Amino acid sequence: MNIFGIGQSKATEHLEEKVGMGQVKPKTVRHITADLEQKLSELFDLEERLLEDNDVQNELIRSATTRIEDNNVEIARAIKTRKALTEVFQEMNG
Repeated sequence: MNIFGIGQSKATEHLEEKVGMGQVKPKTVRHITADLEQKLSELFDLEERLLEDNDVQNELIRSATTRIEDNNVEIARAIKTRKALTEVFQEMNG
């Protein structure tokens, strides 16, 4: 992956100026560029993992929400059943 493939960045221009003035060796520029490309690749990998983790978390939230909704339906049924049973017992006793 070449991070400087879409034209030169200010950092590249700065390093090339330093090379031109003899302040930085071309080998150093290649080493710095390779290091930057490696770091950028690591950042892209990290971003991908974070996005995947986010997708997993979103799916867990959707699943938990569905379970909560299902539980709420079951609770509502249990309340209706309890009310009906209470009415039946009250009629029998009274």
